Amino acid sequence: MTPWLDVTQDMELIQFDVKTAFLNSPIEEEIYMQQPVGYDDRSGRVCRLKKGLYGLKQAPRNWNGQFKKFIELQGFSQSESDPCVFIKDVNTENCIIVTLYVNTRWSCC
Repeated sequence: MTPWLDVTQDMELIQFDVKTAFLNSPIEEEIYMQQPVGYDDRSGRVCRLKKGLYGLKQAPRNWNGQFKKFIELQGFSQSESDPCVFIKDVNTENCIIVTLYVNTRWSCC
């Protein structure tokens, strides 16, 4: 949707990527894992995750929730028709649209 708006509405398009997004998301559930290869001290102990990990099925949802809280604090509203779209009116003629795709963001101004 956002690249289409860029072309048809003469808006400026910006793409940005949040590196290690899933690794920076706090986890709400209690999740334990075996010690990583190379770290195992043969004690049989496990690790409790405090943040997301690649391959963890909760990672995208947790990241999306963290981003939603942040972007709403910046004055954006979540679209009712698409939960991956956030809109902020700048003035009566201009708005900013931010869309999410995994950990890549598109923004039109």
